[in-house]
Amino acid sequence: MTTGRTTATGRNKYYFRRAFGLSHVLEPDFVETLADDPAIIAVARPLSTGETASLRRSLEDGRDALVVVTSAGMDRTLATLAGLDETPTLSPAGGRYTLLEQIEFEHPALREFRDPRWRDFTTVRFWNHRRFEGDLPARARVVARFDTGDPAWIEFPVGRGSLFVMMSGWHPRDSQLSLSSKFVPLLFSIFSDHGPQVGGTRQFFVGEPLPLEEHDTNLTLPSGRSETISPESAFRPEAPGIYRVSNGKRTRA
Repeated sequence: MTTGRTTATGRNKYYFRRAFGLSHVLEPDFVETLADDPAIIAVARPLSTGETASLRRSLEDGRDALVVVTSAGMDRTLATLAGLDETPTLSPAGGRYTLLEQIEFEHPALREFRDPRWRDFTTVRFWNHRRFEGDLPARARVVARFDTGDPAWIEFPVGRGSLFVMMSGWHPRDSQLSLSSKFVPLLFSIFSDHGPQVGGTRQFFVGEPLPLEEHDTNLTLPSGRSETISPESAFRPEAPGIYRVSNGKRTRA
């Protein structure tokens, strides 16, 4: 994650690191620059000219990145990365809390929430956000709006890559997102095509079939014992713990 020293950026960084923290499934290595070739890229501060140019090239070459707009000072960074003709004004909006609405759950970045049981974002309040003042290009896609009508999440295609932009931070001074049960699934959903393969629905009921691919046939139990599983079979875990499915080349937990 690309970070800075501002207070808002530091708070966003803290919750980001917690979401991708060390576990039995993940062993993340957090880096600060693109030179370290990170698997996933998140930006929460204004970038220098060199950093912006480097990230822009990465996007054009097919990388994806998440930008969290934490201040009005990120206007030039956003304009350059998104390829906007004019630098937008990012004016602060507050005064009362807002909620998300018009959420496009069919968007690939929200694949975690396609099941209607997990779509309720009405408990997540946003205290502050930045208002995008200017015309969005026709290629931009508003993935969600605040109930004020302001864009909340926007996707910009950039070359062969894409830029996913959040107009509010997830730290508690901006919103309740980082404290919500939606936060970790949302981040994993946004980055599901990059880094650790942990995308897909992770909330199931005993007896439901798992969303396995055709060659995902080897199941490793928490005890270390392995057995064969078919995509059509009902999943009935024998004990709590981490279950791993493998096709011989990729392992998912």
